[in-house]
Amino acid sequence: MTIKPITFGRFSQILKDLGFVSRKVNVDGPRIAFHHKPTDTLVVLPPLKSRDPVPIGNVIGARVIFPSRGVTSLEHLDELLDGAATVSKV
Repeated sequence: MTIKPITFGRFSQILKDLGFVSRKVNVDGPRIAFHHKPTDTLVVLPPLKSRDPVPIGNVIGARVIFPSRGVTSLEHLDELLDGAATVSKV
């Protein structure tokens, strides 16, 4: 799968739909932490605005970590990410 850009707003909605709960934390500066209690999976992102792109490393990390921790299957996550990807208009 080609990793496409995704906005923070869409990515955070995917995380919430998967059962993650968000809160603001201060770890080497302000961050937003998403915790998935059933699998004890944590995603920490910089403070982004809804329309800001999520760093590609965080998206790739989710694709590796979520299936291995039992959050969701890679196929399901790819469907969610593909459906939420933003189209760059230049």
